[in-house]
Amino acid sequence: MVAVTAIDPDLLKRIQLVAGSPKHLVRISHPHTVTAPVVLPEQDEFYFVGGTTTPAGGRSLNTVFVVDTDSAAELCGYYWEIDSQWHDGADMTGVLTALALEDADVFPVDYVLNVPAIAPKPFQTWTGRFFTRA
Repeated sequence: MVAVTAIDPDLLKRIQLVAGSPKHLVRISHPHTVTAPVVLPEQDEFYFVGGTTTPAGGRSLNTVFVVDTDSAAELCGYYWEIDSQWHDGADMTGVLTALALEDADVFPVDYVLNVPAIAPKPFQTWTGRFFTRA
């Protein structure tokens, strides 16, 4: 059994807050603020943003993303909830073990942010960096 890297308890509280309040964001940079905007702020450093990820294997995962609003909403990290436990995406060995999958069965992934980086047009939904029909 491969050991899973533990997530800092204070960080875990922020992750759980965002996961439990899908339309809310938590600003990572100081001051830590909680907001519920329609779209991600621009040029305001890093935020935790809730969403979902669907790995190539097809299982949808509750996700909290780390988004850099200074870099056009670039994804800088993610945390996946797998079987009621949060896993840091940087710990791929732990993630693969928890999912019982091989790397090729996980990537590529599809993802959706609960708070879009730009305002969606009517009848469209924001998925990753592309719009798709809702």
